[in-house]
Amino acid sequence: MGDAPPREVQALASAHVTVTGWVPDVQPYLASHAVSIAPLRCGSGLKGKIVEAMAAGLPVVTTPMGAEGTDLTHGDTALIAESAEGFAEAVVQLCTDGDLHARLSRQSLAHARSRWDPSEVAPRLLETIGSMRTLTPKRLGVLDRAVHAGRVTYESSSVPERVDRLSSYLRWYFGRLRTPSPSGP
Repeated sequence: MGDAPPREVQALASAHVTVTGWVPDVQPYLASHAVSIAPLRCGSGLKGKIVEAMAAGLPVVTTPMGAEGTDLTHGDTALIAESAEGFAEAVVQLCTDGDLHARLSRQSLAHARSRWDPSEVAPRLLETIGSMRTLTPKRLGVLDRAVHAGRVTYESSSVPERVDRLSSYLRWYFGRLRTPSPSGP
């Protein structure tokens, strides 16, 4: 629910349900829980919360919408349910079947590593960036040239500094996909 859970969600808080709202770092939550649930009904593209849970070794229960863009397979890399009843059954199954939990933990972590680990993503990213040299630039209009000139002046730096900036972004992004600590779930 992000940083502003609606009143209906806040009303669910109890001795068994914590409504946290925004948190600066989800890793402590991922490390202290057994299952990640993502009952997503809308959205598009890759769902970061699902990838992050998988990268932490947490088995995931989600909907077909949540699995979109991740190549998840029901029973192999996640449990995928369409109905509320099926979703609840999948959560209970993961919480009561230790073998299933362990298998999905291993397989979802392996899936996350094979798809989003730096050693997998970096070569593709570098290839994409390298192919940009072959693009033909679009001719800019007067206003666009003025804006572009301002950006060039603002962003002008040497090549090593740009590489450092890019590598900093990559370290931040890929650092979020690190192996969970041995003390984790």
